[in-house]
Amino acid sequence: LKAAKMAGAGSTEQIQLCHSVQEEVVDYVERTLLSQAHDQSYLKRMKSRCMTAKSETDVLHLTEDSDGVGGEDTRGCRGTWPAAVHAVAITVDAVNKVVQGQFSNAFCATRPPGHHAGRKLHAMKAVSNGFCILNA
Repeated sequence: LKAAKMAGAGSTEQIQLCHSVQEEVVDYVERTLLSQAHDQSYLKRMKSRCMTAKSETDVLHLTEDSDGVGGEDTRGCRGTWPAAVHAVAITVDAVNKVVQGQFSNAFCATRPPGHHAGRKLHAMKAVSNGFCILNA
């Protein structure tokens, strides 16, 4: 957020900074859109793994390596699932605003990132999930 502000985000009407997304967009993403990008079993597994964290500070391995145990590259906590869903939702909202002519362009700096997440896990049979949970 600090870097975006330093680059001018939020400084004028033409360079807006979005701090939140409407709950109906979040609901649409979680109930409808995610299953178009990921298998339902993957979505359930990721959400379930995040929710097994004992506390907000309990960090878990979210992906599996070739041995079927937790991989080292993608970790998360109880807040990872809602953060990932909101990251997709804000991206969808930004694209909608560009298409509707409200914005001339958009850049979404979200965490966790989403460009490496595949339909079932690893995109294009990559050996890493690249820290991504959901494809945004």
